[in-house]
Amino acid sequence: MFVCGQLTKSPENVVGLVGSSATLRCAGTDLSWEEYATDPTGDPQTISYKADVTEPNKYDLITEPTGTYDLTIKSIQLTQAFDPTCTSNTTNNEAVEGQYIEYSCERKYQGNLTPKMKWRDLSTGEDVTAKDESSAGTVKFSIVVEMTPSHNGNSFTCQTYFVKPQSQDKYADNIPINNNAFNVLYTSQRLNVYCKY
Repeated sequence: MFVCGQLTKSPENVVGLVGSSATLRCAGTDLSWEEYATDPTGDPQTISYKADVTEPNKYDLITEPTGTYDLTIKSIQLTQAFDPTCTSNTTNNEAVEGQYIEYSCERKYQGNLTPKMKWRDLSTGEDVTAKDESSAGTVKFSIVVEMTPSHNGNSFTCQTYFVKPQSQDKYADNIPINNNAFNVLYTSQRLNVYCKY
């Protein structure tokens, strides 16, 4: 994500093919462009200030006396997408009544918008209270469930998603953030819960 500061006109969303160039347009005074996807902590990286570009091999800058401040990305590249890593302390998805089973999922991310994560019990359709173990650049949530006979044949899901921020200060007005923008769903294997005798 790129942000242009000190705006008189907000930039619009731009779509481009990997390897092609794309131009982002905005207008204002004393402008700078900042990029939010490279640094895993989400800290902005300044790529231009006024007429100077920090990486001329990646970006071009065109300024006009009318106040436009257009940034061209010379070759669009995808930022690395990280698959979720999910674990469980079950063996062959088998458990005994009264045993505590822990599920944990973590996903690395880049950018200044922190993803959300939630766990759900598929037998009831209800969210399960999860422990937040996230750190900079990683979202991680774990659940611990005491096994009962009702958990036999059950699965749990973990969903990672974005929520549109309350403040739009750092985002274009029409940025398309919704629950499907980063929707990653992990579903555990079905449990075999045995009664304790």
